[in-house]
Amino acid sequence: MACPECHRHSTLLAALAPAIERTTPLTRQSLLPLLALKNDEQLRHAAKTANPRKLPHRAEPPPATNNAPQATCRHDHAYPLALAQLDSAPAVLHTTCDTDRLTQLLAGPTVALIGDRHHTGYGHQATFALACDLATAGVTLISGLHQGLDGIAHHGALHAGGHTIAVTGSAPEIPYPRQLEHLHRRIATCGAIVSELPVDFASRRWIGRVHWEDQGWPLDLCVLPGFYLARPSGSRP
Repeated sequence: MACPECHRHSTLLAALAPAIERTTPLTRQSLLPLLALKNDEQLRHAAKTANPRKLPHRAEPPPATNNAPQATCRHDHAYPLALAQLDSAPAVLHTTCDTDRLTQLLAGPTVALIGDRHHTGYGHQATFALACDLATAGVTLISGLHQGLDGIAHHGALHAGGHTIAVTGSAPEIPYPRQLEHLHRRIATCGAIVSELPVDFASRRWIGRVHWEDQGWPLDLCVLPGFYLARPSGSRP
């Protein structure tokens, strides 16, 4: 359960996203200090939007409903510990599953398979086979959600009857891209969709991306294109 303060901050960041894109270079170096801001007024100032009435989207969280995605904040015991250690950790994780299910998915070994949208036939086959083998071994896969190798990794894990978590740049209940609506639905059923964006907010590709690069997820192994990076769960370079 997300506390009201964290939920409000998360919603404000989502509402400010268009302004941030206009005023801030979408690079890790520029975004990390901004995402580390915990004060709402500082965030508005950094986005150069002092007046909330000028925001293109509401800055207050929507009312809770039974159909809205679940939310866990940094003050919740279910929030991933390794992610909470980052200065730029999201105030709230919005998920398609409840917190007990998210904790269960992250309790065992986890591996991130992160790849390019443009890939070779060999990359397709290798990613699918590796995802199948890892899922068969009881590993939970974590990846993005797009039509490249990330989507292939999810397909491989699901083909093997395993569990997978998709980190998306849109609200967790919104399939993005729309061509992956079927995959989105399968992941939500067999695993979880996780996002920094609250319910109803449209895609912002940079949301979540900087935390992949900063290794905030409790990964035992992160497999990246061209090399393997192994380290203890939760540690950082």
